[in-house]
Amino acid sequence: MIMEKQDNKKNPDGTTSASASAQLKREPGYEKKHALLSPSSAYRWLNCTPSAVAESQQEDQSSSFAEEGSLAHAVCARELNGRLDRSSVDAEEEITALVKKGYEVTEEMERYATDYAEFVMETYFGELAVSDGKAEIHVETPLDLDAWAPYSFGTSDVVIVGQHTLHVIDFKYGKGVEVSAVGNPQMRLYALGAMDEFGLEHAFGRVVTHIWQPRISNYSNEEISTDELITWALNYCRPLARVAALGLGVRHGGAWCKFCKASRGCRALDEMAIIASATPVESMSAEGIGNVCMPMVGPLEQWIENVKDTALRYMLDGQAVPGYKVVEARTQRKVSDPVKLADVLRGMGYREEEIMRAPELQTLTNLERLVGKKAFAEAAGDCITKAPGKPTVVPASDRRASYKATDAFSNIKVE
Repeated sequence: MIMEKQDNKKNPDGTTSASASAQLKREPGYEKKHALLSPSSAYRWLNCTPSAVAESQQEDQSSSFAEEGSLAHAVCARELNGRLDRSSVDAEEEITALVKKGYEVTEEMERYATDYAEFVMETYFGELAVSDGKAEIHVETPLDLDAWAPYSFGTSDVVIVGQHTLHVIDFKYGKGVEVSAVGNPQMRLYALGAMDEFGLEHAFGRVVTHIWQPRISNYSNEEISTDELITWALNYCRPLARVAALGLGVRHGGAWCKFCKASRGCRALDEMAIIASATPVESMSAEGIGNVCMPMVGPLEQWIENVKDTALRYMLDGQAVPGYKVVEARTQRKVSDPVKLADVLRGMGYREEEIMRAPELQTLTNLERLVGKKAFAEAAGDCITKAPGKPTVVPASDRRASYKATDAFSNIKVE
């Protein structure tokens, strides 16, 4: 059971502060509130300190992707609580509310929740084994982060407390951007909050943060000592967080601009676009491309999206944008009631083989689950091929092996 902390608590450097987020945790609907310095946007406000206050002045609009993610998280929580023989009332209520809004708990979502729960339980049982059965597991844990970032709080998907190791696990349902646990400020803040929540008397020797992102087969973790984590917090995170809470600092464009609600009208992005237009890309060295041009790609993509959104807003408001017009986007047709349509076609005299497609193989993922990954790989043999991917530029931190130019010619036979 999680005990409430006092509002006036001692920070790691010996100071005390009244925690606004601790008070918020006692309020109804706490989980639905948004912290000024949200842990999920820490990567942004640590690199662009004015962005947090600027974003707080924008209207908060939930996207379909965010609500789909919330549904997937609730399904995961329900699955985990079921395995732990705990109540799933909160998760069930959230699932019901989102289903009423038109979202669906798909077979894929439930499968990912099962895989995630198995991973979490394996981690928990592993910690039980090395902690003489003294490990604890907490699902959907509210965390007070005020000691590290003013007025900050959040909810960690899973916290596993061992005798010497703290595990913090985060489920990501998105598939647009691969998320790494290495150096991830959101995960580090959750780890700090968990250390505060469950007490430093545990004397953790290490912290392991985990990112589980199943839709793009991404799993990563970071192992860091508690001393390293607190040093990072005291010397880097907390000083910048205090600046960010005041809305001070200089706007700075970078990869963190993606999804920033304050990016529209951001002078840093506008200035970057001007710099890009005057940059002689073709005559630059490889070093110049890496140090100057490539870091501008992400922010400029966001700037382009802002241009499109602004143009659309003008035209929907009745103002003409020379050379452009608004049309209805193309969409794909889909059968909403296949059973009824099949009956209608049968009634028209069409044969079964004409209207129904022959059974097809399940997806490779499902077949691997059925047979087992290793056994399937041995059985499938040369039945499966994988075409080489096209050369793609990614950050050096990407986990894939570097592409070799000779790979493109490896299959060419010379006579």
